[in-house]
Amino acid sequence: MRIKGIGVSLMQNQVVSNLRVMEEKLKKITTLGLEVVEIPVEGLGVIINGAINSRQLEVYTKLLKGFPLQYTTHAPLDLNLFHSDDFEIERRLLLASLEVSAAIGARMITYHPGRFVAETEFLYHPQVWQEYSQAQKEELMHRERDVMREAAARARALDIGIGMENLRPYLDYPQYCYAEIPHHLARQIEAIAHPAIGMTLDVGHLYMACRVYNLDLIAELNAAAPHVIHLHIHDNFGKSSYSWEKNQYQLLLRGRGDMHIPIGEGEVPIATILQALAPYFDGYLIHELRADYETVWPGLRDRYTAIISRTRQKESAGQRS
Repeated sequence: MRIKGIGVSLMQNQVVSNLRVMEEKLKKITTLGLEVVEIPVEGLGVIINGAINSRQLEVYTKLLKGFPLQYTTHAPLDLNLFHSDDFEIERRLLLASLEVSAAIGARMITYHPGRFVAETEFLYHPQVWQEYSQAQKEELMHRERDVMREAAARARALDIGIGMENLRPYLDYPQYCYAEIPHHLARQIEAIAHPAIGMTLDVGHLYMACRVYNLDLIAELNAAAPHVIHLHIHDNFGKSSYSWEKNQYQLLLRGRGDMHIPIGEGEVPIATILQALAPYFDGYLIHELRADYETVWPGLRDRYTAIISRTRQKESAGQRS
């Protein structure tokens, strides 16, 4: 296992949209000895109607390059290549996100795979949900592969990797996205078959999916591991929630949902996961925490150093045996 850098994500758009606040966060991250920061592209406000505002992008480029940090990015969360009403804007958003990432010096971008039902539509069932036949779903999957190959060619030229992320399950719409199931996502990546495309493995989503769908964790890891090029690390208790359950304080009471709490404070078997990834992984490890947990940032390096050390000891023991 090769860790290119351990870092954190600035998940809130209102943080990165404010240059003064963002600069303070970057200073703090630098002083803590973390090496990498993941930035949400949409929060920068540099893409308007699918086009890049170059002047605003230059402001961010200057700010970010003033710190001795590495960067990764996250494509817009609601970007959906299965969106039928205006597919072209979705394609442009993906390609523009690559250009923005390259401009700020990022070497990895995470993309949420196509959703048959967009999260923004969950509350409106059944009025606006489009029901797809299996043939229509296959057509959407094929379209995504075509666009991802186009994006991958550009990413290769920009020296950027694209990580397709396994997504979280919801109780109110099971299988809204094929990428809830890691081995389904692995098959799509294999079908795309481009060296610039891999998987962003979100360990919290993985654990929830295994619990909700009664999947075998090791089998899912075995399918995913050869493709994993980026890691999102956080914890939960494996209990899915309804899509409308957003209040973190209420979720905490019952240990429900995609909580994004610090690793070690839930039940995600991180040591097992890292052990399975060890023969393959060469990438960044991003601790994707909710803003409430910024207080644990100072201890992240020690926390992960201990986990990685234990994983390497197991690797060595296995090789000796």
